[in-house]
Amino acid sequence: MKKRVLNILLASFFTVFAVTASAGDGSEKHTQAEQQIEEIKARLNLTEEQKEQVTPIFKKSMEKRQSTLKSYGIDLENQKTKSGQKIGFREARKLKNEMDEVRSHTLTELKTVLTDEQLVEYEEIQEEIASKIRSRIRAAR
Repeated sequence: MKKRVLNILLASFFTVFAVTASAGDGSEKHTQAEQQIEEIKARLNLTEEQKEQVTPIFKKSMEKRQSTLKSYGIDLENQKTKSGQKIGFREARKLKNEMDEVRSHTLTELKTVLTDEQLVEYEEIQEEIASKIRSRIRAAR
């Protein structure tokens, strides 16, 4: 049950920044996050003006996600809470809802900057990341 709830929770973090929250030490996380932001910018074929506008959106989203995870004591690297206690289903759903809210807010902000084609590509990037996370979860079982 614990793994199932945790898998549901992890599966809900289908974003670039949730992946970066689980990587290495603090400086490595920052570097990897910056690298992922640059990769997204390249795939979206952003103009210089768009690059300047989306960077703070991505960074704010990443910080909010990391803060939310930390408030729940989530350690994605070890797939457990820092306290060692199981995360309950209700708490997992609450966390998922908070993460969905951050994701929704980020998408709303991006809609003011990106074209329709870029938004479609962004959604595809997000789905690719979700697929990778699902694969990791399945492999960990």
